[in-house]
Amino acid sequence: MIPSREFVEQAAARTGFQQSSLEKVIMLGDLAGDISRHPLSEYSLERIKDRLLPQSIETRLLPMLNSEDIDLADKSIHKAFEIISSLLVLSDDELKYVNAVAEGELHLEYFIPDNLSEAERLANHPALLWKIHNVQQEKNKH
Repeated sequence: MIPSREFVEQAAARTGFQQSSLEKVIMLGDLAGDISRHPLSEYSLERIKDRLLPQSIETRLLPMLNSEDIDLADKSIHKAFEIISSLLVLSDDELKYVNAVAEGELHLEYFIPDNLSEAERLANHPALLWKIHNVQQEKNKH
């Protein structure tokens, strides 16, 4: 579940973390859960489409499009992928971060190289630590 912008703003005010950093933590935590099963650098349109449940398309996407046209939903998914596909091209540091997470290690210095003090603070964030713990647990099962 992704928290609302209002929740993130309140959390930033309450904790002293920068809002942009908290947004990255949320994004990273969500990615960490999936990265442990499938490397981000290998995402494709098919992977994303496979993760979309038909019920989600019917109950969430089509009402936003104000349509019942499944073809329009498919075209919208393709267009969205065109837009986000550039985000899937990772820099060397981002790839190091993703690979480290997949191994159950948290190296935020790769993700936030220009703000190492913030990377150190976020390295103790409970949500990220929990995600890394889960990755480690999954790795230990195999």
